[in-house]
Amino acid sequence: MINMSIRWRLIFLSTVSVFIMFGFTVNEVLKNDKKMNHLEATRIKVEALQSFNAVSSGAYQWLVLSKDSPEKGPLFLELQAEVDRLAHYEIQLQQFDNSWTVEPQLIELKSVLKKLARVTTSIDSDASQITVSNAQQIERAFDLLKGVLMELSEYRANIVDEKISQTDAMFINLTHYVFWTQREAWLSYRLYRSPELIDQYLLSYVGALERQQQLLGTFLRSDSHSLEISKLLNMFSQDEFQDRFTSRLLKGDFSAPEIYEHVESLERKKLAISKAVGAYTDQLKFDLTKNIALQKRQTAVMTLLILVVSGALLWLGVATSLRLNRNLSIILKGVSECADS
Repeated sequence: MINMSIRWRLIFLSTVSVFIMFGFTVNEVLKNDKKMNHLEATRIKVEALQSFNAVSSGAYQWLVLSKDSPEKGPLFLELQAEVDRLAHYEIQLQQFDNSWTVEPQLIELKSVLKKLARVTTSIDSDASQITVSNAQQIERAFDLLKGVLMELSEYRANIVDEKISQTDAMFINLTHYVFWTQREAWLSYRLYRSPELIDQYLLSYVGALERQQQLLGTFLRSDSHSLEISKLLNMFSQDEFQDRFTSRLLKGDFSAPEIYEHVESLERKKLAISKAVGAYTDQLKFDLTKNIALQKRQTAVMTLLILVVSGALLWLGVATSLRLNRNLSIILKGVSECADS
């Protein structure tokens, strides 16, 4: 009876130790899995923002192309394909947060683009061909793009790594800056084709400028010391022509050639920002991929280590139990023989 009691106590203690270690392992694995989910969601969000940049840029290029351009049709097909790709990323992000969605905006955006493609495929030399309805559809497309950008920007994952978090924030701000630069370029182009519409577009133009200034202030206040940001800030500080022209445009004092030069300046500016966005994208993807791989390795090593320790404890408990069982049997047998004699 004593023999059985001691043996079962040892087995119980060994089993409890194993269960404690197993519970600790499961808890750590779940924590690492949660971290990996946040990192993976951020990686997908970065790719979604890349896709958004392609959609926004493609829409702008498609709108300003002449309807006689052979690139018009293929560019529209590419634009539709990119919207579909963005919708695919939206579905992936929903798997991490099913309360978040931009599906309605993307569906409507695709519908608006199709309507524009059917009615008019360009702004040509006769500005009167751009009807009020078409202008409203174009403005609606920009509103939808802005809404999608805001939703993607606000999709936040809990990232512990401060470097990744800062790079992610700067990447988002740069993406916004590209969008609002394109917005200004589009409005400038409309004024180039139809200067008499200055009153209609003035408020939107001022809004685009204010948003750029806010983002520029964010860059100046940031702790980023990257070469790309330094180049951008230097370029913006030297852009005297744009500053002078913007001031005159707001007063209604401008000419078509000046607007055209301004649009070209904005295109160069957009290319420079896009390079910075590309650099931040590559860095962010690299950091995310490295951290995801690190979390996977940590999970695998921890799981293996705990399993080995648990197995060793279980084996030690069973072996000790069997050894004590044999020794106790011998002792009890000896005591019994002494008692009989």
